[in-house]
Amino acid sequence: MTHTINVEKGSAPTDYYLDVTPNALAEIPSEGTTSTFTVNSNTTWQVFGETDWCHLTGSTSTTGNGSVTLTVDANTNTEPRFTTISFYSKDAEPVYINVTQKGYEGSEPDQGDNGTPTLARRKKD
Repeated sequence: MTHTINVEKGSAPTDYYLDVTPNALAEIPSEGTTSTFTVNSNTTWQVFGETDWCHLTGSTSTTGNGSVTLTVDANTNTEPRFTTISFYSKDAEPVYINVTQKGYEGSEPDQGDNGTPTLARRKKD
């Protein structure tokens, strides 16, 4: 009796990657800032972590390479604030970037005409 076994050659597994630069941020000044992240990837990814003071624009969900711009609003409170920006892919290891923004160090913010705090600048000696 003869048995025939068919072996099908499958494709080799793909090594998926998700690299983000910069992968860390220095403490952000209370005045706010804008930073751009460059994403190198060979898979589908998304970025999360937007808050009412931390905004993400650009390629926030795509396949392959892209860039994401982070805009951090001015912090008019004396307390620092924190969030985490998370780059996710179902195929690659996630990347987490901690965002820390300093609290306002000047005098108490003045109230603008519409009641919105405005930053008062201190003169340097």
